[in-house]
Amino acid sequence: MSRTQAFFQDRLDTSQIRTATDNLQRLFSASRDLLRTLGELQDSALSGLGIGMKQTLGSSGLKFSPGACGEPAPPCCKTELGTLSRSVHQGERIILTARLRNDTNQERTFQVEATHPLRNSRGENSGELELKDKMFTLEPGAIGLLIMRVDVTEKYRPCAAYHTRVKVSSPGCRPQYLNVVIDIECEDQGPLLSLCCDDTPPVHRLRYYHHFYCNTPLRQVGNERPAIKGNEERAKEKAKK
Repeated sequence: MSRTQAFFQDRLDTSQIRTATDNLQRLFSASRDLLRTLGELQDSALSGLGIGMKQTLGSSGLKFSPGACGEPAPPCCKTELGTLSRSVHQGERIILTARLRNDTNQERTFQVEATHPLRNSRGENSGELELKDKMFTLEPGAIGLLIMRVDVTEKYRPCAAYHTRVKVSSPGCRPQYLNVVIDIECEDQGPLLSLCCDDTPPVHRLRYYHHFYCNTPLRQVGNERPAIKGNEERAKEKAKK
């Protein structure tokens, strides 16, 4: 192949590549316009739904958003209500309280019960968690007081923790749980107090008229020194003689 033929062949390949690139750009632009048109059609179709249809879909947990399928929103209700703990000594009777609030939009009846007796890590059951009220009927936003009582008898081991779960359930709702932990204090692990004996005599401040500095020793029982008589007492004794 001559140089002239090779030159025209290279020009032809470059022209074909440019033409193919322009065709691909036109294809991408047309696809983008088509997708935009489909999205606008979907938005207009969804906006044409009646109010009753939207309320029906909303009550079932479905939500429509432009360009996405309507999936149920994840539940925001937590099944774990937290942990209520208390440190006690053997032989005590304690009362635990918690407030229950109805955060739903309708009146509900809540049933409260302990799932199992108070149990330590060894699996030993030592007592029941007594509930004053096991049923609460609350209006939306109303608060009920949950009162629990524990008698810490000799069945409870010192230096051990006992645990139970309080189940709060309502018809049509998933149950929720409150953890209750009772820590039994150790009898021999109180604060250690160090006792000592300070037998050093008190230190007195020196005065200008003191010739010598002496610490006054601590007075001990049985070694009291006799009192020094004054001049008036000595004069009265001489007068009597």
